[in-house]
Amino acid sequence: MKEDYELSLFSKAMDILVSSSQLKFDPFHKDVFVSSVGIGGYGTIGDFNRLAGAMNFIGLRTKTGKYITGSYLKNMKTNLTKKYEEVRLKISKFISAESAENVVFTKSATEAINLVVETYSEKFFSTGDEVIISYLEHHSNIVPWHMASKKYGFKVIAAEITEEGSIDVKDLIEKINNKTKFISLTHMSNVTGSITNFEKISDVAKNNNIPLLIDGCQHIAHAPINVDNLGCDFYVFSGHKIYGPSGVGVLYMKDKWFDTLGPYQGGGSMIEKVEIYQTTFAKGFQKFEAGTPNIAQAIGLG
Repeated sequence: MKEDYELSLFSKAMDILVSSSQLKFDPFHKDVFVSSVGIGGYGTIGDFNRLAGAMNFIGLRTKTGKYITGSYLKNMKTNLTKKYEEVRLKISKFISAESAENVVFTKSATEAINLVVETYSEKFFSTGDEVIISYLEHHSNIVPWHMASKKYGFKVIAAEITEEGSIDVKDLIEKINNKTKFISLTHMSNVTGSITNFEKISDVAKNNNIPLLIDGCQHIAHAPINVDNLGCDFYVFSGHKIYGPSGVGVLYMKDKWFDTLGPYQGGGSMIEKVEIYQTTFAKGFQKFEAGTPNIAQAIGLG
């Protein structure tokens, strides 16, 4: 599985090598020379990627005529995976998560919220159930709930705000009942700048077995984050909010949800085994990272 994962990341990152001008490639001409076992000639990028994935290279000729060997390519594959996963570990330490295994890379915080909303709603929401948000939420923590509520028949309930512009915790707690199945709140308002006090909220949520998602986009750059102390099940933020690359987001997820929730999207990388009539999904964070990841952006986040 580790080798398959590394090869997947490697083959998907070959375009980075091409775009970095180490290789000569024109998508409209066959300008990448591939020398493989029993094969010599100019190949398309599809040929290039398939051969790279199979690791059958004898050599790959650069603009200068120098050959990159299969051994070099294999080392590059290993180093790429190492750098990518080192960032996952850094992020886990940055938010004081249990381990790197609790970190899922997404393209944005918006996608991270949508992932949680859809996978949780599909499995746990029924007609008449309720989710609590607040009047301080960013659109990315409102619209996905509206869309899911129409699809699954639950209600969106909003907690009021105080005169000071923060979430009215008392009002929120009073709105919790036996129909409340989820609470999703901002850590820091992008309108008023108020910081939500989660001490009481997380205690009540835990006592009532209600999952808690925190949108940390506005808060992540201002103070240390400890997801355990916050008592949340999910925590999301985006790379550009901490002065990193755009196009990459982070979803922290407590251990139990990795097995409980189904995959958000299907495709490559999130599978363990595929047959023509059935698919076995990968475990852990890989189940939620379908397709080509934002490799450069994730590494840049570190």
